[in-house]
Amino acid sequence: MRRWLTLALGIAISAFFVWLGFRDLNLAELGRVIRGLEPGWIIAAIVVYQIAAYIITWRWYFLLRPVRDIPANRLFPVVMIGYMGNNIYPARIGELLRAFVLKRKVGLPYAPSLATIIVERIFDGLVMLIFIFIALLFVEIDEPFINTAIWGAHAFVFRRFGGLFCAGATPGPSASGLFYAHPTALSGAARSALAGDC
Repeated sequence: MRRWLTLALGIAISAFFVWLGFRDLNLAELGRVIRGLEPGWIIAAIVVYQIAAYIITWRWYFLLRPVRDIPANRLFPVVMIGYMGNNIYPARIGELLRAFVLKRKVGLPYAPSLATIIVERIFDGLVMLIFIFIALLFVEIDEPFINTAIWGAHAFVFRRFGGLFCAGATPGPSASGLFYAHPTALSGAARSALAGDC
């Protein structure tokens, strides 16, 4: 009886928030938008999404393997549940949901699963920063201060982390040549930050 009451309460709360979220929705407009959708693009998006989710599952599998060897096929539904949680709940609660579901399914303690999830988020953040830095190489902003800040940040990153790629490099054009060749004039501070690269 108690289980049914819990289920009924959960359904009632969900129904209330669904109503709250969609109470001002224009159903006629929604129907018009849905009728105008291209089924081919929807199918392509679903396929790409599933492939990306499975790649992320494999990454999580390799991070978890030193702790416990859990097959990727068992981790895949857990990853999808986590994505569902991220889409429904605020503050990326889906990541905590992944750890909770994994504990219930295979008995893995929270600490190792949360640690691997944190490592995933750190790598994701670094990749996004790399994409932003690459994209900014092709952006020209008319504001001199912002331009100097952007290129100064690039210079700083090349100075601090360029050694990872420059070890044993043969003599040739330096990384700073990219910045000096850019048509945007750098401030003295940004140019000095480039001094001494590999």
